[in-house]
Amino acid sequence: MIFSDGFWDGRRFEFFFLKSGFLLLVTLTPILFLPQVWNLYTLPKECFVRLIVSFLVVVWAFGNIYSPKSGIYFPPLGFPIVLYILALFFSLTQTINPYTGAYEILRQMTYIFFFFLVVNKLKEEKDIANICGAAVAGGLAVSILGVFQYFTPFDPDWLYQVARPSATFGNKNMAAEYVIMVIPLSLALFLQARDERPRLLWAVATIEMVAYTVYANSRGAWLGLTLGGLVTVLIQAQKHKGTKAQRVKEVCASVYLRLRYPSWRTSLLIFLLSIHLVFPYILPMPTKLEVSYGERVSSALDLSSGSASSRLAVWANTLEMVRDHPFGVGINNWKVVYPKYSRSRVIDELTSSETHFEEAHNDYLQMVAEIGVIGFAFYLWILVALV
Repeated sequence: MIFSDGFWDGRRFEFFFLKSGFLLLVTLTPILFLPQVWNLYTLPKECFVRLIVSFLVVVWAFGNIYSPKSGIYFPPLGFPIVLYILALFFSLTQTINPYTGAYEILRQMTYIFFFFLVVNKLKEEKDIANICGAAVAGGLAVSILGVFQYFTPFDPDWLYQVARPSATFGNKNMAAEYVIMVIPLSLALFLQARDERPRLLWAVATIEMVAYTVYANSRGAWLGLTLGGLVTVLIQAQKHKGTKAQRVKEVCASVYLRLRYPSWRTSLLIFLLSIHLVFPYILPMPTKLEVSYGERVSSALDLSSGSASSRLAVWANTLEMVRDHPFGVGINNWKVVYPKYSRSRVIDELTSSETHFEEAHNDYLQMVAEIGVIGFAFYLWILVALV
């Protein structure tokens, strides 16, 4: 027996490495990049995730061998996930390029394994809070760098950016997508915190991440931030439904006391808010877009010009693809089949023999086209089960 008594017994060995691996993943993945692969800016993150998850799966299997009584927990969410996996493999039979499909399945399997690791090994509320806090730390680091890029001409060769301010993600849209998924965690930790110092930390993190999302000038991120905020508020309202009146009184009393006797913490938060509300209009920023926020929002509502019109054409043509292939064209094969449909319903002027879209810019519609109506129904089942 390699591990016997004390710290180095099998159960403690497994728990130590799994918990450390979870923390490493959520903290380092968003800030990891390699200047040597500047034209493949997501590759280091993906390789890091696969490497760590593969190691954790081995540790998990090792722990179950030496502690067979621990068993494997199969959650209710596992059944629709298994059906979704089967739909992915079935879609390979429909593909023109099965190699890209197999690559995408392997990529998604990494996260599915990670899900089963989490639900089997994260049981204590303290451990879950630590993981959420580590994720917020990663999001805060990305946001601080992104805000710094927005206000300065900081653009070194070793930090490749397709569209700035993108921090370590290469593209501001991808960075903003990540940050808006972390903001609800930061907000929830702020609402749950009882001590002043942790509450201040989560408040600062929330302000900085929201500020970066605004500065990213991504209309999709703005929409995601709005919907995510509403869902978070609804969840918290439901959680405190039974003590609603008392909760409102406590919050009102707390706000009144803080405004009447402002502490340095409250002053700091007000200062941070003031910076982000005032600085964009008084500082010369070489990276600032020429359009105002109002114009940016109105452009999203203008469906007759710009990127909105081209994406509508792609979506309309993708619907034709779904009609012709109800069982899908194969996972990760939308980009292979779409050129054939670029003028099927609406003329897509951006697609030609030299250039074409790599994705539909609508994840749900692209998923229907790739894995079919039945496979997409399994995916919706996962979302409903989560809710």
